[in-house]
Amino acid sequence: MPARKPRALKLLTGTFRKDREPRKPARPRRGRAQPPAFLSADQRRAFRQLAAETEAIGTPTRSFTHALTGGAVVWTTFAQCNRAIAEHGETYATTTTTGAPKLLPRPEVALRNTALRLLRLYLSELGLSPVAIGRVDRAALPATIERDADEWARFQRFFPAPKPRRA
Repeated sequence: MPARKPRALKLLTGTFRKDREPRKPARPRRGRAQPPAFLSADQRRAFRQLAAETEAIGTPTRSFTHALTGGAVVWTTFAQCNRAIAEHGETYATTTTTGAPKLLPRPEVALRNTALRLLRLYLSELGLSPVAIGRVDRAALPATIERDADEWARFQRFFPAPKPRRA
C-alpha cells in the first residue's frame, strides 16, 4: 500500500476530497494521565516523569496513557539492561564444541539496543524527540524559555562576537 499524502500536498495538487475528511477532528482529552495499576514502582516513576515532560510542552496526557505506559516499560527495561551490563560486562566467555575459547555478547546488549530503539519511537510519539520539540508552537512554551534566552544574552556579554576582518 502506498504511503498517505499529507493534506497540504493534496490541496496543492488538487486531489483533496472533503467527503474523506473526518467531520470532527480528533482532540486530545484534557487532564493528567494516571499510571496503570499493573506497573511496578520503577515503571510508575518513569511514567510520571514522561507525563510531566509531555505536559511541560503543553500536550494533555490523558489521551496518551498507552504511549506513556509503553515508554515507561521500555525506559525501565533499558535501565535494567544497563545495570546488568555494568555489573557483568558486555561479553562472556564460553567454549566451542571442540573446546576452543569463545567470547559472546551478553543477551542484555541486544535487549538494551532494542529498548533504546523502542524508547526513541515512544518519545517521538509523545513529542519528546528533538525533531518533535522543534515543531512545537513557541507561544505555548513555558516562560522559562525566555528566561534562558536572557541568561544566554548575559553570558554572551563576556564573549563578544569577533570583529570582521578587513581585506
